[in-house]
Amino acid sequence: MSSLNEAIRKVTKSIGLFKFNEAINIAYDFFWHKFCDWYLEIAKHDISDKNTQEVLLCVLKKSLLLLHPFMPFITDEISGKLPGNKVETIAVSAWPMEEKLFEDKASVRAMELVFGSVMALRNMRAELDLQSQEKLNCMITVPAGKRPALEKASGLIQGLAGAGKLTIADEKKVPKNCLSALVSADVRVYLILEGLVDVESEIERLDKQAADLLRQLKQKEKMLKNKEFLKKAPSEVVEREKHKMAEMKESLKRMKEVRGAFK
Repeated sequence: MSSLNEAIRKVTKSIGLFKFNEAINIAYDFFWHKFCDWYLEIAKHDISDKNTQEVLLCVLKKSLLLLHPFMPFITDEISGKLPGNKVETIAVSAWPMEEKLFEDKASVRAMELVFGSVMALRNMRAELDLQSQEKLNCMITVPAGKRPALEKASGLIQGLAGAGKLTIADEKKVPKNCLSALVSADVRVYLILEGLVDVESEIERLDKQAADLLRQLKQKEKMLKNKEFLKKAPSEVVEREKHKMAEMKESLKRMKEVRGAFK
């Protein structure tokens, strides 16, 4: 609800300044990335709760109002099918207003840490090619001031990341034989590797992937050093290839970090 407040404030301001592209980007970012990507996923764990249902409906209704100037027909169609609808068309509904009652920046910051931790664990799961049913043993190290918020949300992190065991610990405590990722300047997530993977097989897999990627990277570098290619190729193609090469370098760097986690 606090994030919705922020979206309403920013979209209203942007429309008032005739910055329509900015307004739709803000509305899209809130609806797709915060509401659909995260809140709907979270709500599944408690969907029978009346409060959860009411928040889902409230946020959906207000999101449709924010999107209506840019997507009039589909928002009107969806709005008309929602429970409690009392207007013939969403076009005559009042524009959503901020509600200071729901302003809670501390909760927003805490949830950003939750989302960051979950994404880090999901990425590490993908890097190790682990199945979704594999329960992860992990630790989050955090300063004392941020610890209560993460402890309160630990069950949520476990559910979203598929963690079997999650420990919230002091930032100075670093586990052995683990893969880690930085969530923020002072919060780090660790995936405990002991008993999770076959070390020798994983090293072999990573070495093979790294060798393949390195070969592709050298081919890409050779192409981008070719004067004929640079001369004939459209500038957007060259930029796209440069971007791909940068991504490959970053992937190779991360593979080496993962490889280094196996002692």
